Amino acid sequence: MWSIFTSAELRTLWGYLHNKLIQTLAILGLSFLLAFIEGGKAVALIGLIKSLVATDKDMKTLLTFTVFKHHFDFTGFQVFSTRMGLMGFMFVVVLVMTILTAVITLTNVWLSSIVQLSLKRDVRESMIKKVFSFDIEYFNQARSGDILFLQQAETNRFSNLIQMFIELITFCIQSIIYFVMLFYLFWGLTIIVLISAIIFFILHSKIDSKMKYFGGQLSITESNLFHFVHQIIYGIKMIKIGGLEQRELFQFLKEHDKQEKFAIKMGVLIGVSRVSQDIGISLLMFTAVLFLNTFIDLKTLLSNPGQFLAYLFLLMRSLSAAGGLQRARTAIFSAYAPLSRVMKLLNQPDGPDKDKINEDESKKQHLYLKKLSLQNVSFGYSEDKKTLNNVTIDFEAGKLNALVGFSGSGKSTLLDILSIIRRPNIGLINLDDNLLDNNNLTNYRYSIGYMNQDPIIFHESVRTNIKYYKPNATDEDIWKALDMAAASEFVRKMPNGLDTGLGERGVTISGGERQRIGLARVFLQDAPILLLDEATNALDYATEYQVYFNLKKSHSNKIIIMAAHRLSAIKDFDKIIVMRNGNIAEIGTHDQLMEIKGFYYALYIIQNQFAGNE
Repeated sequence: MWSIFTSAELRTLWGYLHNKLIQTLAILGLSFLLAFIEGGKAVALIGLIKSLVATDKDMKTLLTFTVFKHHFDFTGFQVFSTRMGLMGFMFVVVLVMTILTAVITLTNVWLSSIVQLSLKRDVRESMIKKVFSFDIEYFNQARSGDILFLQQAETNRFSNLIQMFIELITFCIQSIIYFVMLFYLFWGLTIIVLISAIIFFILHSKIDSKMKYFGGQLSITESNLFHFVHQIIYGIKMIKIGGLEQRELFQFLKEHDKQEKFAIKMGVLIGVSRVSQDIGISLLMFTAVLFLNTFIDLKTLLSNPGQFLAYLFLLMRSLSAAGGLQRARTAIFSAYAPLSRVMKLLNQPDGPDKDKINEDESKKQHLYLKKLSLQNVSFGYSEDKKTLNNVTIDFEAGKLNALVGFSGSGKSTLLDILSIIRRPNIGLINLDDNLLDNNNLTNYRYSIGYMNQDPIIFHESVRTNIKYYKPNATDEDIWKALDMAAASEFVRKMPNGLDTGLGERGVTISGGERQRIGLARVFLQDAPILLLDEATNALDYATEYQVYFNLKKSHSNKIIIMAAHRLSAIKDFDKIIVMRNGNIAEIGTHDQLMEIKGFYYALYIIQNQFAGNE
């Protein structure tokens, strides 16, 4: 069975079990003890049956008897001198052992639950840490629905799988102990039972291999279905506007049918597994009876009814343990696909941001730079598609910097490079005269306030959204940030003011209002480096001008860089960088660029003509 796992998967499994080694050993130890107690109950059963059939004159002989080739002499104890005394003692022994069995079983269930829940937490923590370590390129290619499915559904199965490994070992230990006891009682019959059990497991392996395959297909189709539902929720506006509910329902049912097909096949295989197990036990009992009838004198057998009943008791316990062993094997094979998918993510190399999760928040400091520079920076999503070509530029504190150009000219990419969302293929980022490296990266990131044209709005209140970067901010601070973002007026008109919920992705407010909430968030953050990627393109001219005017009043010690959409709003900026095809085409103030009548001049004239036509 172990051959289905790769060495990397086994190492990962051991890594999680190793962290719970004490609890796991306790579970295995209690299972070991439980098996011996069951054996003790069988011994007590032998004594109890013998006391029922013995005469008073046989008591002395009875009280010196042999079990498992060891002699026990109780003739010195007067309490056992009668049949009733021995029966009472054996009854008490069985009762105590039954109570012990219940206590140990409940303790084992409790420990197993703790281990399973702890494993689930550890796996989810490992997965979210791994996801946090990846750069933005990973999320550009991965499906968010798949990540959510792995984090929730598949981690449940993964933790269950590890629990199944513990149960597998537990049932193995119990089965071995039971078969050793059975061998002592009737070795010939036990050999027949053992051979039959081995043959059953070998034949059942064909079902296990099919479970592995169909389990993999079921996992894939479930993930696709989960992703499809996630896409429906994400695009519900488009579906409603386009009246596409029927089409999307058809596609959903199509995906569901694929998942259902493999779910049915898995259900049938699990049913076949259980039925084959029941048939196997029945055939095993039939084989045992046939063996007894053929090779053992029934008179001899029935002359020692206690030993025979004890054998039957232990045989049933061993078959129960063997059944549990097979169920654990079945669960492991059927859950291999979730294991494989989770392992595939966990065993990926850590991304460039792997150390961020361990950063000490209290030690982070703002960097108040005099100058932020890019030196010979190039970036491309592929070798033949460069979006930035050998860009060198300085951004000084206390000045407003604007990036302008056509869509695709490299404005957003340049801001992504500055915010470390993306890393340059070639080139350097300098902080004053110091190279940006791992020594100052944490503080540099902490010093950045960033917002793009589609700000993230959480399904929370206005207050919670704005306080995201500063959870301890007061309401007074929040209102100041809202004033700076020209947003306080519409927030005051909301039903519950700062406590008004904004809905999923801010669906209860307009695009311009979402942008102003996002601006208030970065203004409250008060970072010394502010990067705005067309963060005001949904605002009207008057509101945009008010936001820029407020920025001018508070930018004396900050580096502010924004990609601008409306050129007329940045006429008073200190530096305008004109981007074209990934290159810096022109740099200057509005008046300087208009005077040279270059690319910026053409953009400005075209935009004014469109504005005039409107």
